[in-house]
Amino acid sequence: MIKLIVYDLDGTLLDTASVVLDLLNFYRKKLNKPELLKEDILPWLSIGGQKLIENALNLNDEIAIKYLEKF
Repeated sequence: MIKLIVYDLDGTLLDTASVVLDLLNFYRKKLNKPELLKEDILPWLSIGGQKLIENALNLNDEIAIKYLEKF
């Protein structure tokens, strides 16, 4: 009997890149950085949340962890 089904919604079943982009640009604005385009973040979407934040916000790993918790 199947008790649990897990869906990978980060691009597999739903295109969530636009939502992620909006969140990243929200934080970039707070950091006084220019907005990114969807094409900018696509290579980072599948490398894990912390690396996504590090790359998109141009932060070191210690600070990126704090943003990841908020994200």
